[in-house]
Amino acid sequence: MKKLLITITSTILLFGACDSIFPDALSSPEKIKGYALLKNSDDTLSSPVIEGKFICNTSNKYSNTLCKSENYDNKLPVVNFKLSNINNTLYIDKDIEFNSSNVGEIIITKPNVTITFKAPYTDNSLTNIQKIKSITDNTGSVTLIFKGGDYYIESININDENRKPPFKTSKTSFTIQTPNNSRLFVKSFEIKNYKPIPLNISLNENNNPNALLIYSIDNFNIITKGKVKGNLYLYGYENIYLKANPESLIKGAIHSDKELSDYRVRVEYVKPEGMYKLIVCNTLPPMPDSKKNNKTLLGIDSNNNGIRDDVEIKILNFKPSICRFRPDAKGCNLSHNPAFIAVAFQYARTYQKILNEFDGTKESAYRLEKVSTRAVDCDSYFTIVKKYWYTDALSLVKSFVLNTNIRKNFYDEYDKQLSGGVFSNSQSDKKYPLKCEFNVTQIEGEIK
Repeated sequence: MKKLLITITSTILLFGACDSIFPDALSSPEKIKGYALLKNSDDTLSSPVIEGKFICNTSNKYSNTLCKSENYDNKLPVVNFKLSNINNTLYIDKDIEFNSSNVGEIIITKPNVTITFKAPYTDNSLTNIQKIKSITDNTGSVTLIFKGGDYYIESININDENRKPPFKTSKTSFTIQTPNNSRLFVKSFEIKNYKPIPLNISLNENNNPNALLIYSIDNFNIITKGKVKGNLYLYGYENIYLKANPESLIKGAIHSDKELSDYRVRVEYVKPEGMYKLIVCNTLPPMPDSKKNNKTLLGIDSNNNGIRDDVEIKILNFKPSICRFRPDAKGCNLSHNPAFIAVAFQYARTYQKILNEFDGTKESAYRLEKVSTRAVDCDSYFTIVKKYWYTDALSLVKSFVLNTNIRKNFYDEYDKQLSGGVFSNSQSDKKYPLKCEFNVTQIEGEIK
């Protein structure tokens, strides 16, 4: 199977690498120094890493545990980091939510503040995107909540310089929560504990299995007298430095493309499951409970991208039945074809939009049919003009979305309102690509 390496506007997708997993436990192509403590699920201190790419000499005393890597060179492609174009500074002294695609510089001025970031759905993207200039907090007591999606942040700078005594009357922890699957692409991530009272750090500690992926572009430093706890996968393109209380524990994996300095931060290797089998790939929500998902017309869309979670997963895992007998047949790599996925996603958003916005009138039906026609035109470019695949994406996605009698009956009512109407597509090969919600030229040029 050929690997497809594509950049879709605001994120890198490795469709061809979707079966690979995050680097095991602690890894670095240069060296790991310090006292890296690897913790297995049975509480033994030994390396859970396979294939001899990592060596860990253990002993009964933590202070004598030294680990190092063996020429691990499986680097990720360079991230196409997106910068926020908002230059304003926002001083935050109370709880707030940001849901715009661009956010400027954020400075927290009071302790115990919670900031919620909700990456909005944007055109020309297969996932939700939010770009943030910077986040600065000198109180050491802020909670950042990142809902499902991708977040491009130029800098996160947390310290406790402005913490006032008595320290025990205020929070002593910096917290990141990700109630849905989230990825943070951060140029510079730094947490420093200046005061004598420990600053505890919780990175997605209580949100397992919705693990957090952090991609550190320039540097990642945590220096604290307190504990670091979390469920996360950390990939550093530069150096990573961790120094904390020896009771610290990270469940997941940490990899640095350069030097990894780990002083007494235990790592319990947890093999990524579901979407976290992916390294840099389109974020996938967890498969929802079918009873809860089918209880309502719209179902569950936990990452807020306009596509029901189960439909999104089915599209990305789809393979035509012919592939069971002819695995090399044209179209058998649809689950790794970014164009097919993009078209199917556009169909899925269209059907979801119909279920959400049709109000029983002819006027709303006609308005929504225009949206549907755009999706058909986009599909026509890839199937009729380019002949990229033969599978009927429209019927396929329709079967995924309209999977209950309530949804089928609702759609039938919409279809009845279109009876007698005359609708036409673009009738022009040149106009077909203009109806796509994604960058067609970019996808075509980067399919390899």
